[in-house]
Amino acid sequence: MNLSVEETAKEVRKRILIIERKKKAKKMSAIYGSASAFVFSLMVIVMQKLGVFGAEEGGESVYGSFLLSKEAGGYILVGVICFVLAVIITLICVNRRKTRSEDLESNKEDH
Repeated sequence: MNLSVEETAKEVRKRILIIERKKKAKKMSAIYGSASAFVFSLMVIVMQKLGVFGAEEGGESVYGSFLLSKEAGGYILVGVICFVLAVIITLICVNRRKTRSEDLESNKEDH
């Protein structure tokens, strides 16, 4: 298999890009996994500290007026944390889509 110098260089660059993408994907997966575990752990700890787990005494209702009571702070905090987590996940998905589309464009240019 005799390849010209240009073809060999092109193949080497192509393989380098593939290896770099795999390394980047591994790093990003590790970052996403550890960030998700951290946020989940933080949410569980906050919920336990605020006493969100278990039944509340006092016959509280689950209607909108429940948010006016003193014990509603934990539920509101958990809601805010979930919202922030959803925003982070959305940004990560948008970033990944953008990266993939850039990779596809660079692959088309290589061929």
